[in-house]
Amino acid sequence: MKNILRERIDEVLATLKADNVLPQAVSANYQIDIPKNIAHGDYSSNIALLLAKPCSKPPRVIAETMRDMLLRDATFEEVVVAGPGFLNFKISSRSLFTIVGEILVRKTDFGRSMIGASKKVQIEFVSANPTGPLHVGHGRGAALGSALSSIYTACGFEVVKEYYVNDAGRQMDILAASVYLRMKESTGRSSSYPSLCYQGDYVRQIAENYLKSSSLAIEIEEFAFDKVELKGDSDSDLDNLIGEIKEVLGLEAFAQLKAHAASVITDRIREDLENFRVDFEEWYSEQKMHDFGMIDSVLSNLNSKGHTYVRDKATWFRSAALGDEKDRVLVRENGAKTYFAADVAYHSDKFSRGFARLVNIWGADHHGYVARVRAALTALGCGEQRLEIILVQFASLIRNNEPVAMSTRSGEFVTLRELVDEVGVDAARFFYLMRRSDQHLEFDLDLAVSKSNENPVFYVQYAHARICSILESSEEYDSAIWEAELGDLLSEASERKIAVLLARYPEVVISAMKSNEPHQITQYLREVAQEFHSYYNGHKILIEDIRLRSARLSLICCIRQVLVNGLQLLDISAPRSM
Repeated sequence: MKNILRERIDEVLATLKADNVLPQAVSANYQIDIPKNIAHGDYSSNIALLLAKPCSKPPRVIAETMRDMLLRDATFEEVVVAGPGFLNFKISSRSLFTIVGEILVRKTDFGRSMIGASKKVQIEFVSANPTGPLHVGHGRGAALGSALSSIYTACGFEVVKEYYVNDAGRQMDILAASVYLRMKESTGRSSSYPSLCYQGDYVRQIAENYLKSSSLAIEIEEFAFDKVELKGDSDSDLDNLIGEIKEVLGLEAFAQLKAHAASVITDRIREDLENFRVDFEEWYSEQKMHDFGMIDSVLSNLNSKGHTYVRDKATWFRSAALGDEKDRVLVRENGAKTYFAADVAYHSDKFSRGFARLVNIWGADHHGYVARVRAALTALGCGEQRLEIILVQFASLIRNNEPVAMSTRSGEFVTLRELVDEVGVDAARFFYLMRRSDQHLEFDLDLAVSKSNENPVFYVQYAHARICSILESSEEYDSAIWEAELGDLLSEASERKIAVLLARYPEVVISAMKSNEPHQITQYLREVAQEFHSYYNGHKILIEDIRLRSARLSLICCIRQVLVNGLQLLDISAPRSM
């Protein structure tokens, strides 16, 4: 309907220019809004206010001229000049309720568009190191990335969801050392365990299962557990310990142990994400970039362009000259490449794959990382403006109005799997998506499982189930039959408000895509549910008047369809009964 209004207004402007009532060159980036007070009409525009200065005319004079011309169109029942020159529109019932026929015809396609013109978009999210299970913090990024992928797809983009597997570097060496030491414990040898190693019980499980594995390439004796002893508990002590383990095992066996541990954890991450209704087209390995020389190639490229230098035997990137707060190390003095070097190569490869837009979803703790990545892309000439980075704030759990401890000294923490087991996938995804991603989220566990109107996901799903129940009680109703004249029967203010609200849905989807804000969908669905519940409580739908009953059934059928479409974008179920 907003598009129709814009067409009508533009037609009037063109006529006024042709008649020399308004200057030919005048234009305005005007808005069409929905008034908060329904008494002010269905829609409102500030067009006359914006035209007043360039036309040297009072805004009310321009508004009154436009009003008189617009009223000649059957689209409008009433056009009122309000305040200093706002135009308030009341749409004719027949025009307003054309949205009902459109939704009944388009069904699941309602709200979808081709604004993306099949352009390729890559959305990289979660990308947690395969050093432990996913925790509740990862869940928020998972829900956000998954929902955004669906929203982009609904807008006509070709979306690739990607998980970057950080399966190389020091943290993976620490994981392998942690498993090695737990294996040593499991064979009955006393062992002190560094506090800087991974503490979770999952490490012990990996160690014990590895010892039992028939695929073990070397004999237990060859692990030479007795030759390795912890001599301290600092970072340097841990690095020395890792070096000793590599020496007694040999680099090949150490790499095998590391790959096994990473594989077990990655498989569990995949499983947890699948249970959370999140899947990926690509699982991109950092280790493969090392193996294929991709990082060396990118570093050589940066060096050839004069963006690197050597200091204290380390290779540095001149990122400060490109907007970062300081220069960054690419290769340490011992020859080890930094995580930043791998990230530069990864993003360079992303751009080489021909994506029109790249969306990275990172934890808020990566805030300081943004400038250096953008600087590297600028240095490589990748066109970093195509990269959008979304920072996700942490989510805390609340139970009985008290914060839930997120971790313990043993290294255990509240996992995504535990959260889903407690509240269910639907509630977890909806609650994660209720706020802007850059706002801290308090996840109320008690509210998430309650069957009350205060629980937002229950409130929305119950609206859908309630409509299903009504429609099932109306066997003679045929949703395929909608006549324009039925719109004339829907004269209640609440019915008009619902029609305007339903017509907003495609606009909300596009807005959520452009701003990378799926919470706009959850807020909209709550608004739709609220309007339905209010309408249901105030009006009888299954009345004796057959035509009015049919009109009202069609209206709530459209509400149901919009609820389904919105919930599907968030990958949340729409139960028919509750």
